[in-house]
Amino acid sequence: MDKKIIIAIFLALVIISAGTLVIVLGNDGGDEISPVTVVDAEGRNVTTEAAPTSIVSCAPSLTELVYSLGMGDLLVGVTTSCNYPSDVTTRLANGSLVTIGGYWTPTVEAIVDTNASIVLMDQGVPAQLALIDQLELLGMTVVVMYQGSTIDQVFDNIELMGKICWVEDAADDIVEDMNDGLEMVENTIDDSDDDVTVAFCCWLDPIYAAGNETYVHEMIVMAGGVNCFESLTAWPTISMEGMLDADPDYVIITGMMYETSGEAVLQYLRNDSLWSTMTAVQNNHVYVFVNQAENIFNRPCARLVEGVQILAMILHSDLYNVTVPNVFSDDYADWLENHAVTDVAIDIEDSLGRAIEALDEDSTIVSLEPSITELVYSLGLNDNLVGVSSNCNYPANVSERVSAGTLSTIGKYNKPNIESIGNLTPDLVLLDGGVTGHVALMTQLDSLNITYIVLYEATSIGSIYNNIELLGNVMGEQSTAHAVIDEMAETISNVTESVAEDTGDVKVMFSIYFAIGGSVWVAGNDTFTDSTIGLAGGVNAFDDVSDYYTVSPEAVLVADPDVIIITDSMAAINVTALWAFLESDPIWSQVTAVQEHQVYVMTLEASNIFNRPSVRVADSVNLLAVTLYPELFGISSLPEVFDSDYADYL
Repeated sequence: MDKKIIIAIFLALVIISAGTLVIVLGNDGGDEISPVTVVDAEGRNVTTEAAPTSIVSCAPSLTELVYSLGMGDLLVGVTTSCNYPSDVTTRLANGSLVTIGGYWTPTVEAIVDTNASIVLMDQGVPAQLALIDQLELLGMTVVVMYQGSTIDQVFDNIELMGKICWVEDAADDIVEDMNDGLEMVENTIDDSDDDVTVAFCCWLDPIYAAGNETYVHEMIVMAGGVNCFESLTAWPTISMEGMLDADPDYVIITGMMYETSGEAVLQYLRNDSLWSTMTAVQNNHVYVFVNQAENIFNRPCARLVEGVQILAMILHSDLYNVTVPNVFSDDYADWLENHAVTDVAIDIEDSLGRAIEALDEDSTIVSLEPSITELVYSLGLNDNLVGVSSNCNYPANVSERVSAGTLSTIGKYNKPNIESIGNLTPDLVLLDGGVTGHVALMTQLDSLNITYIVLYEATSIGSIYNNIELLGNVMGEQSTAHAVIDEMAETISNVTESVAEDTGDVKVMFSIYFAIGGSVWVAGNDTFTDSTIGLAGGVNAFDDVSDYYTVSPEAVLVADPDVIIITDSMAAINVTALWAFLESDPIWSQVTAVQEHQVYVMTLEASNIFNRPSVRVADSVNLLAVTLYPELFGISSLPEVFDSDYADYL
């Protein structure tokens, strides 16, 4: 289906309209049985002489309401879009329920063939309204229901359906239960002082977001959020610049008809050069709803209360004391009942889009890179490790096990030895998609029938989150992975809030290699290092060039950074010699960072938290912020060299 058609369909479903009071004439719900007359959404007087014995529903939301009112067994016809509850699809499959056409294209013939007592139509679909006269001429009773563009209209529909179908008590119970659920949310979030901003998107290319006069906007407000686009009406198109300017704390995405998984949507946003700079993405506050989970937002029915509840848990997870998954699907109701992340089977793909099967918890692992080894340990999978690169040395247990002979080395991280790997017969080998030597190893691993996954090249903080999530999914440690990501995101969020007023004031040159009087390599954009600079409140002095590259002294002088950070994992730089060179060199001595004595060397483990895209990158953001703005953290002086005791400054 064409994407524009899909978008148009969704927007038509939720486009705003004025709510109308349901007027009921006749039966007041007492013991006396008499005809019931209501005024439907089109202002038509509709009368039923007795309770219906068969019903046709022309909309998925109306089908859900029929089931909510306990009349599911009376349904004889539904649209091809109706698929909830599961009894609908079961009955369609066994022939006890028929389709009357599409939601936008119902047919008179199919409806008449059902010989239904009553036909329920959606006011928001012109093709349905066009059938009213024909159906009434053929003796069928038609009731037009409100399109449900506001929450009040959802209540109106429940009451209207309850009256015309003679199930008023059931309707009253549903309304009461919904109000109780909404009141419970209100009471829970009442103590929150947070004004968290939310962007609710039903499509990403182009971006369509909920504005005011939509029931989704009402749901955001009820959940204790502030709609970023409340000044706009209905479902406006938002430019990428507009989204970046809004910079919401949370982004909610309904999957609609994406031909991809919710996890893939998250990975795309985390890797995208623009989305990855947004606060919500960096703080892991993007949530994707697919399949039946998206329908609690896309269909105006009783389930919208569940949508409000989950939104409130997302925005105020501290008040609910719950860890919220980033992707919700058909199992959302089970999660809502248990209030916890569950380790469930999901479709898994690595960074190359290869389908990966989940492994047993005792599966053996070989890690080809220090950053990956740190990820393995962060997920509590250290006992699964049987092989690492010779460069892996953190945490200390890695070196201890290598020395004791309980952990094997398989060569350097950039030159792994296939024979050494094969001798370990691992269940899983972890490769880095950004290392040429790892990608080249794939064919050899395939020939040995060794399972491997290719992790994402670390070009942003989000790509590190992707790797944690991917490894957690493969090893059945989803909840642990979420906890690790949330802890990282919280640390980073605390830092960004601390430096918020000073963000962008300090130009930073970040050097990953500095030879005194020789080559100097710096981090450009499209690197996770560039991400850390921005999060710490700085501006990358060399953000005009991608990746890591060499710069001349003249280029440094033109960029004129306020602060220079040099990483030196081997502690090879003589700091005294470094300063002697910087202050005597005719070009380097003119750089502001040198003149202001704002050059810092990160060595040993202080270097590794910057150079290894792993869990400790959150510490690197923290340490960099301390270096750029020591006064904000109550620090009066900083050392010229940070080493393995860097944590003392965090």
